[in-house]
Amino acid sequence: MGSSTAIQPYSQGLPSSYDPATPWNRQPFDDDEQWHAFRLYLMGAIPRQLHHVASKTTHTVSQLQSWAKSRGWFKRAEAFDNWIHQRFTDEVAVYVEQTAVATAERHLSPLRDGIELASQELKKLLKASQEQTMHGLIRPAELTRLLRECIKLERLITGESTERVEHGPIDLESLSVDELRALQTIQAKLGTQP
Repeated sequence: MGSSTAIQPYSQGLPSSYDPATPWNRQPFDDDEQWHAFRLYLMGAIPRQLHHVASKTTHTVSQLQSWAKSRGWFKRAEAFDNWIHQRFTDEVAVYVEQTAVATAERHLSPLRDGIELASQELKKLLKASQEQTMHGLIRPAELTRLLRECIKLERLITGESTERVEHGPIDLESLSVDELRALQTIQAKLGTQP
């Protein structure tokens, strides 16, 4: 905290001249052989092993260890893995959101049709009741049930509550002993005593 020098992400263990935004890309300090070896290391199976790189090149494991340490391979690979993970997470979040929206729209469409049908039938019932010739495609009880279910489903799909929401638990600490006894008596009468 007292230091005025901020450390860039993944800068510990890396040479002073590198690109902190994309340290897994070729850096100014990577020569052709080192860059080739680092790419093999980076694209290797996790957990990455230097001896796998050595088996694919003419370099010894000790030479690769020296390069890995001096060129920050482990930190660069960690940065790459984190970048890949973040991209994957972001893409999954976008996919889930798009899927949820599409599903909600698909479910809402017939519900809106049901609500429109109930509304048309209500208008017919209203008109028929005014003309004293009660007739319609849906009986009043069915119409009420249809409208209630459509509204309930629409509220569920849009994330609204369809039930009465209770308030949190009562803070019994603030009640006196007499009030607690009265509460117990009431609960016993109602059959809600724990």
